[in-house]
Amino acid sequence: MVKVKMPPVSDNQSIYDLMFSAIANRKLPPGLKLSEERLCRVFGVSRTRLREVFFRLAQDRIITLKHNRGAYVARPSAKEASEVFAARRAIEVSVVEVLAQAPEQRVITRLQQHLKDESRARAAKDHGRLTQLTGDFHLLLAELTGNSLFCDIVRRLTALSSLIISSMTRRMQLLARMMNTVRLSLPSLQVMPMLHGA
Repeated sequence: MVKVKMPPVSDNQSIYDLMFSAIANRKLPPGLKLSEERLCRVFGVSRTRLREVFFRLAQDRIITLKHNRGAYVARPSAKEASEVFAARRAIEVSVVEVLAQAPEQRVITRLQQHLKDESRARAAKDHGRLTQLTGDFHLLLAELTGNSLFCDIVRRLTALSSLIISSMTRRMQLLARMMNTVRLSLPSLQVMPMLHGA
């Protein structure tokens, strides 16, 4: 069971932000069923309010609502993954073009500081922090343009990318475990033909 500590909140936007962040930062894995009862208790809200938040998260493709089955952290398909990364390429090229038109010292300073933070996390082998900083870098670029639409779009695309990467990582881990099981079985499988006189 995944446990995420969340402070009590009073408004839907705060609940949305906390859940969005937990999913985007891979604290809630793709495919996880979101318990309405538990989340209502954690946030101290009614099911109606929680469902309003679920609806917004579903509009952003961060969760999936299944009729009579509940809400689940989204597990993007291969087609959705392709669309997300194509959209990211298109929007991030525009973001960089805007920043490159008139590079201000404040922009350069913020980017240099961020890259130093990434280097420190890499040197410390703090993979969780490095993953977060890598995603934050794209958000920082959008923020530095001063264009709120860029920020909103990049924020959503970054969260979806995180879900895709998390889902792919889980699949690769499962495949690695399966291959390891097969590899461990190979010596006994190679002996089988000898036992049958082959």
